[in-house]
Amino acid sequence: MRGAGIKGRVLLHLLSYIAWDTEYSAPYEITIEGIAEAVSAGKNSVSRELRELIQMGLVSARKCHIRGFRAKKNAFTLTERGIEEARALLARAMSVEVAVWKGDDFKKVPLRKTLKCKNPGPRDVLRAVERFKLGDSDLFGTAE
Repeated sequence: MRGAGIKGRVLLHLLSYIAWDTEYSAPYEITIEGIAEAVSAGKNSVSRELRELIQMGLVSARKCHIRGFRAKKNAFTLTERGIEEARALLARAMSVEVAVWKGDDFKKVPLRKTLKCKNPGPRDVLRAVERFKLGDSDLFGTAE
């Protein structure tokens, strides 16, 4: 995969949920609605991107109980290949240089250095993307 807008953000989001076993139940955050909220995109766009990610073998879907819903819904998780791709994407995103105010001037530093936690994860990177207003071309090297 060459990197990508919503696809990349979806992969990063789902990376936070790789330990979740969707055999019987799953959290709202890995439904289409939950993913759309997390990556700041519309449900239709997320649905289209998830279909492509499933075809690429990076994501799998499974019907299961979702907390707060009566009927079963699709829950989306990363495949082994998807986990590898998402981890590579996370590493690339954390090395993107951003401008921060240091003393009297702006200085370029890797995104990783702007995160306030010792072991930043995908959620921390997604929050930093919003804070620095980084576009997909900044993060993933693609045109917006």
